[in-house]
Amino acid sequence: MAAGDLTTLSAVKRWLNISSDNDDALLTDLVTQVSAFVESTIQRSILTATHIETYRGNGGSRFLLRNWPVQSVTSVEWGETRIGNAVDAIGNESGVATDGRSVILVGSRTPYDRPVRVTYVAGYDAVPADLMLAVTELVGEAYSARTHIGETSHASSGATTVAFSREAMHQAVLARLGNYMLAAPI
Repeated sequence: MAAGDLTTLSAVKRWLNISSDNDDALLTDLVTQVSAFVESTIQRSILTATHIETYRGNGGSRFLLRNWPVQSVTSVEWGETRIGNAVDAIGNESGVATDGRSVILVGSRTPYDRPVRVTYVAGYDAVPADLMLAVTELVGEAYSARTHIGETSHASSGATTVAFSREAMHQAVLARLGNYMLAAPI
């Protein structure tokens, strides 16, 4: 498994009911490529990593972050100001806190219309099961599609016709990915 892969070769082989090792290299490449595609589609990283992002200050004390769940906030900086001490959001001490989705400045506000840099750690320690299944299904689709690239249907034995979907992604897979897409909560 390459760093950042969102499923495993063994999960894909179980899903496709493959017991031989003949296509392991192809399937491993597909796992890595589909994992990168999924993270590009949902516009965020899934596995735990350190992130550094710059936002435009709004005079407020909260920023909705690009990656989640937020495990910790290392620092919030602008100009000569650096806030790095982690505090409880409802305590009396000044510092920085998180609710798992955003960074909260306690006792401070960002300057208006100036760059604010946030350094934090976010992501899952293990790929959530529903996301792993979605990636496994997409790898399976890509693997199966390699035998009928460009076809919309195929007749075999003169009596059976198999039709192939031209949809970019199965709706159930897209729905699973929707749970992880970068979007502001309502």
